[in-house]
Amino acid sequence: MNKSMSATEARVHFGDVLRRVRANETVTVQHGGKPEAVILSITEYERLRANQREAEEPEDWYELAMQSRERIRHALNGRPLPSIDQIIHDMRDERDEQLLAHTTKSNDR
Repeated sequence: MNKSMSATEARVHFGDVLRRVRANETVTVQHGGKPEAVILSITEYERLRANQREAEEPEDWYELAMQSRERIRHALNGRPLPSIDQIIHDMRDERDEQLLAHTTKSNDR
């Protein structure tokens, strides 16, 4: 649950703010009616920081790509994956066909 309060309320009732945070609530502190800060438990803060660090690590990117490749390989049910060269070639052919079709339509006008 998220509780919102003014900065003055948070200062005056800081003990209550800490009790809420210990109960895994977050408290949004507003100044002039606009959200300025969020107070959350150290556990939640550390979880968010760990997720941020994981998202920034390039090894995770590679691991995600390898997991995706394995899911695709499984979905193909034993059929070989096309080579990157073949995929690029097919995409270029498809693009050329689309450009040619668009050019032909433009010339017919």
